Amino acid sequence: MLSLVRFFAGVILIALPWSGLRASDDLTIMTEDFPPFNYVEGNSLKGMGPEVVRTLMQRLEAERPIKVMGWKHAYDLTLNEPNMVLFSMVRTAEREGSFQWVGPILSVREYFYTSSLYEQDAITREQAKAVRGILVQDGGAHFQLLSSEGFTNLLPYSNVDKHLQMLLSGRGTLLLLNDLTVAHQMRHQGLSLDLIKPVLKLEQSDHYIAFSNGTAPEIVAAWQAELDAMRVDGTLQTIEAEYLTN
Repeated sequence: MLSLVRFFAGVILIALPWSGLRASDDLTIMTEDFPPFNYVEGNSLKGMGPEVVRTLMQRLEAERPIKVMGWKHAYDLTLNEPNMVLFSMVRTAEREGSFQWVGPILSVREYFYTSSLYEQDAITREQAKAVRGILVQDGGAHFQLLSSEGFTNLLPYSNVDKHLQMLLSGRGTLLLLNDLTVAHQMRHQGLSLDLIKPVLKLEQSDHYIAFSNGTAPEIVAAWQAELDAMRVDGTLQTIEAEYLTN
């Protein structure tokens, strides 16, 4: 009798993770158009982010379509609705308790950029507060951060294809963006990197897959375990080299 109890207890313990994975069929997977991490080319969604997420879902046998939508809408859904997944999201202290996190999948360096004609080659954070305008992604992590620090000169943008033209045309004095996106967008638009320069480095940003707090924790744990396995077996590094090596 005791052996039967141990047998069925073992069956229950083994079955719990798989019941969580089957529940992942209810997940809504979302991202934004923000090259080079996630971007639409023709009718295809490309970039390191989608490749990592698709690989995770394949390995977990829990494949779902990925929806591309505006950042603020996707962010609000993930913040307020159950079973929502959004990538890639910068993990910050302000956001920590609002989501469940899987990652990191990528780390980037953030800078304030300006026109190469700007008279200064380096500025302080306080000097940045005094410029005419800072272009920053609407609703993004750094919009939230700078707003909390008392910046009142933020110029939020939602169209990722327009921010460089806005900077170069003088609509903003500074542009806050990561180095990988700047390099990709300048090449994509046929612009020389000599047209702009970084004048202030911010902290490194770590990008994660964010799950809504209404998602079953065992699903999140399964995704994290599989991502860790991808890092150990080299799959994650291979994807990064394919998409982010200049």
